Amino acid sequence: MLVHWEGVPMSLVGSDPDLSVLGLPESLDEVDAAGLGEVVVQARRAGALMEWHRLRAMAEVFERLVAPFMDSDQRVYDAHARAANEIAMMVGRSQAGVETELMDAAHLFAGLPHVAQCLHDGVIGGGHIRTVIARTALVGGQEYAPLVDQELADALRRQGSWSLQRLRDVCDRIVFRHDPAAVRERRKAAEEGRRVWAENATDGMAILHASMTAENVRVAAARIDALASSVCESDPRRDGARRSDAVFALLSGELFECQCDRGDDCDATVPAPAMVQATEAQVIIHVITEAATLEEPEPEPEAAEAAVAESDSVDKSGPEPTTKRAYSPRHSGVGFMDGYGVISGDYVRELAQRTGAVIRALRS
Repeated sequence: MLVHWEGVPMSLVGSDPDLSVLGLPESLDEVDAAGLGEVVVQARRAGALMEWHRLRAMAEVFERLVAPFMDSDQRVYDAHARAANEIAMMVGRSQAGVETELMDAAHLFAGLPHVAQCLHDGVIGGGHIRTVIARTALVGGQEYAPLVDQELADALRRQGSWSLQRLRDVCDRIVFRHDPAAVRERRKAAEEGRRVWAENATDGMAILHASMTAENVRVAAARIDALASSVCESDPRRDGARRSDAVFALLSGELFECQCDRGDDCDATVPAPAMVQATEAQVIIHVITEAATLEEPEPEPEAAEAAVAESDSVDKSGPEPTTKRAYSPRHSGVGFMDGYGVISGDYVRELAQRTGAVIRALRS
């Protein structure tokens, strides 16, 4: 069990670190304008290095206190919860959040060591590494994991900026090349986990969240915009406020009205929420894919039977074989949704079957 940080002198906890060790100046008073940019770059690298050390320590906690009980279905959960609880009390975070981070850190250093080194070297930051971990969660334990790790690390070290969208797309493309089934499984899990939840904000406000498929978000957003934009130019609300009121009207069925003070001179034509038709809320989603992806993939019984036969032939007394997924060489395809990124072939076919979908051949 971890040891609480009780009895640590407050002077030690609150003491300022030696910034020179990280290559940072103690004061910015003597730094000129050009030097400030260098300080920003070095501080970013230092932050990435500190994040690497933090996650490395989390991975070590998992390795020492949780991994030894992995063969016991009951004790592994006890060990995991106990370790997370100790760290959560130290850093003032929820136990559930720390439990997830312990697993993420273990996945990073055990399955993606080259990517972890990119964090250590300041190539990427903490926000990037969380995206990488999330997009490669199903890679752990697979025989192709070292290839994904190396290819992703090579991509990260190429010159250029990394937005989270671009990073997600690169991760998906690399994983898909090695295991199309992983992308399909993640898509299925994400769709099954869609939900609606609310949280309180400050000053009497609250926030309503909803997760759904990307195309449904586009449709919902278009209806919201169509209703919100039906007011006249004298409506005093900001765009965000009008869209918020439009969401409530669409969900509750209450009347959405223009709030200008022009009276009978108001020229707004505001439809009832239930009457916001598709013609008023047109949605265009561009998806690029190969023609073969639109065809339903052939069933894969032969691949599954081969995997079962292989597992039966393995010497049960020897070490446990590397986890493998069974899928045929002819995978189900892949697509790219504009404004979103890489999507699986199953998702492409779902979009193609929606009412009103238009399929055109692109010629160079």
